[in-house]
Amino acid sequence: MSSFLSDFKRAFVQEARTTADTPLLWLTGIVVPVFWCLAVVAVFATGLMRNIPVGLVDYDNSAESRDLIRSLDAVASVDFINYEKVETYKDFGGIRNEEDYLITETGARRLGKKIPLTPDEVEALR
Repeated sequence: MSSFLSDFKRAFVQEARTTADTPLLWLTGIVVPVFWCLAVVAVFATGLMRNIPVGLVDYDNSAESRDLIRSLDAVASVDFINYEKVETYKDFGGIRNEEDYLITETGARRLGKKIPLTPDEVEALR
């Protein structure tokens, strides 16, 4: 057993000297991991993060999706599902906005006029 301990001590001392003599090992093996641990502790020091925007889209209307929605709705700190607002968009199919491009070896060129993309550009069409 003492042979094991002496071998362990010798290996530990050798690794400690190598790390101390090599700045890159010191940085990647000690400084960076400690920095990231402190950063994570600082982020979660006040508790769980709140008011994080979350989007949940139920395209398949499956039982699993409904179970997920019910599970999230049961958590008191999760309050992001506005069922009244969801109902107003239930039958809305969405918007498809396409532009045609000619792709060549030297680049690409839009065919036709630019389609409005921002809300202000779309509202200006009214």
